[in-house]
Amino acid sequence: FILSWMLLGFRLTTAHMISSAMMLMELWGLMTYGRKINVFSVIAVVLVVNFTPVFNSNMAVAFKGNAEMEPAQRMGVAMRVALPATLQGSLCILGAILPLFWSRTPLIVQYFALPSVMAVLLGLLHGCIISPAFLACVAQNEVQPAVSLEVSECVGVAIEVPTLRAGPNLLQSAPHGKSDKSK
Repeated sequence: FILSWMLLGFRLTTAHMISSAMMLMELWGLMTYGRKINVFSVIAVVLVVNFTPVFNSNMAVAFKGNAEMEPAQRMGVAMRVALPATLQGSLCILGAILPLFWSRTPLIVQYFALPSVMAVLLGLLHGCIISPAFLACVAQNEVQPAVSLEVSECVGVAIEVPTLRAGPNLLQSAPHGKSDKSK
């Protein structure tokens, strides 16, 4: 979390972590639905948990890379960059998992192949739809830094503020060279 915060900033890291946590809860619910919790199911959850940051981090990093653009343009560029990589990576992982379904051992199919496919499909859902939605919500309230004073819209009309006339200025009323700073 701390490394993501340093690299992406607090808002993008929060959106990334919320999406990853949602994915973990969905995976846990799907994997334990109708099954007993035993050693094999816990190992499968630990195995599948390693997939979760991969799908969301591509989008967050691509979104962070174009901070000078407006949020709608940033999202378009990020989706143009990150979605093909996410889809290709998901197809690659599915291709690697596919031979596990022809295993003669039902344990391999039930506890490793199915959870891995569920993680990849949920990762596609989060990486292509849910994570961009969170990033778009976060970017709407983001403050853009001013590039220069000439281009910035932050520079307004200067107004004159009257000086306060509360009392005598002690430094000016003291004799030259004998100002008492203890008062």
